[in-house]
Amino acid sequence: MIETEWNLLGAFILDNSLVDRYPCDPQDFADKRNGETYLIIRDLVTAGDAADVGSVSDRMRQADALTWLADLVNNAGTANVGSYWKMLRKEGRVRRAQAIGTELSTATTDDIEKSVTALMALSHEQGSHESTISKATGKYFDFLDEVQAGKPPGVTSGLAQLDEKLGWFQRSDLITIASRSQHGKTALMMHIANSQKDPVGVISGEQPAMQLAMRSLASLGRVNLKHMRTGRLSSQSLERLSTANQRLHDKAIYIFDKGNPSIYEIEAVARQWVHYKGIKLLLVDYLQLVSGGEGEEHRLQIGDVAYHLKALAKALEIPIVCLAQVARAI
Repeated sequence: MIETEWNLLGAFILDNSLVDRYPCDPQDFADKRNGETYLIIRDLVTAGDAADVGSVSDRMRQADALTWLADLVNNAGTANVGSYWKMLRKEGRVRRAQAIGTELSTATTDDIEKSVTALMALSHEQGSHESTISKATGKYFDFLDEVQAGKPPGVTSGLAQLDEKLGWFQRSDLITIASRSQHGKTALMMHIANSQKDPVGVISGEQPAMQLAMRSLASLGRVNLKHMRTGRLSSQSLERLSTANQRLHDKAIYIFDKGNPSIYEIEAVARQWVHYKGIKLLLVDYLQLVSGGEGEEHRLQIGDVAYHLKALAKALEIPIVCLAQVARAI
């Protein structure tokens, strides 16, 4: 593996244009010195300077740097750079996965979710994030053909007027629904969930799963929720609840109801749901109940959580709808 790294570094020095064509992560290099050398080469090229044996050795500030770099260049070529690059990336991912596995073996409960999220995110690195405008427009016209053939243009909210105004929920979107307390946010969330034909995930940091189920039954069965809480229901109400229950049994709605979940727990659960349950939408109730960066003040944590949720929506290619509570004075 070390020889692969040397061959790649030597090729980068021989032909600086290869640096942009084959981007690397310094962590991909097994040898620390090789990773640091790559950073120097990349920084020189990014600055518009030539990354040759002399300029790179000057920045390394090591006694044997000039001789070492000269040997790299003399023994390297540019013919098999693509193969070297693929090997480097693959081995780098394997090492990071092994490191995460080692962390998991000694991790505390609080750190497990972070490690699982990191491991699952690692599996996505193989995909290319590069595209061209022609490929992107091609994807749009593919989408247009599907819509004109009758496929829904996105994920529905279950409310026709809201779909019309928003243009439906689109993949990779983060949609925030904010209002004051006790204004029906959770009821709206469950209406959205119950309106889906595809699997949907619900993160409930405030209400347990049974309460969410009661809301869904009350809404679908048109039964007074207060009466449901006391259990004093008429025979007609019980019949409507039974019908609503049958409808809900056909729904693939997955609920995670841990109080005050961390953003790392949400990321881990969401990735599992996407990979193993095939959810097409994630609902989060609500933003202020999700804990973010440790040691940060609450205001900064909320911003951190929103940033992570947007990144998660993009990575998983599903819309995420997040409820938020605003002050009564607003």
